[in-house]
Amino acid sequence: MINGVLPSSLKQCIISPIPKCSLPSSVENDLRPIALTSQISKIMEGFTLKHVLSYLDGSLDRFQFATKGHSTAQALVYFLHNILEALDRGHCSVRAFFADFKKGFDLFDHNVLVRWVKS
Repeated sequence: MINGVLPSSLKQCIISPIPKCSLPSSVENDLRPIALTSQISKIMEGFTLKHVLSYLDGSLDRFQFATKGHSTAQALVYFLHNILEALDRGHCSVRAFFADFKKGFDLFDHNVLVRWVKS
């Protein structure tokens, strides 16, 4: 690890097919591959993450809700608070658009992206 090389045994994982829907009809469209990495890799990742986050702790925006101790509910409450505060001041209106891209990534052919990046 001193040379920055991860042993190949820590790069191996077990791939498990997890259904995207209750009754999968095809392997290609209805199963999601989940990689189960080794426990040692997960522990090492935790140490690395803890070390990196200790350097970033003071420089992260306090309204960054994608960190430990924050939740989606807190982000929504903060968002709603700002909207209601602006509306209370008057002379404004609010339009909000929410999009869920989760399924969009499932529908995209990742082989096309890999070929595009390699070219």
